[in-house]
Amino acid sequence: MAVQAGPVRARTVVLRRLLSLRADGHPGILLSPYCSDTLAMLDGGLTYKRATPVNPRPTEIRKDGRHDNVNDALTYAIVGIVPAEGVTGVTPNIVIPSEDEEVIPWTL
Repeated sequence: MAVQAGPVRARTVVLRRLLSLRADGHPGILLSPYCSDTLAMLDGGLTYKRATPVNPRPTEIRKDGRHDNVNDALTYAIVGIVPAEGVTGVTPNIVIPSEDEEVIPWTL
């Protein structure tokens, strides 16, 4: 089994890229309405730690035991499938499709 190596920040980069429309106009990721925890996490449940004078723009996610765990589960699954472009050593075991398969960039 492969283990993710490299910065955890790449998971956020991949998720943000998937949440945008692709060049062909299709969404990068589709979520079922039954994924209520994931939708709640993406709809503002996931927050960053409180800003301080020393760290006015925190980049660490606030650990609330719910939304941070949903974020971890979603992004670890995604980063194993979708390459984190520009970040080396983050996406292990990328499967190269055979010549018979149609390739649709970064969809699940």
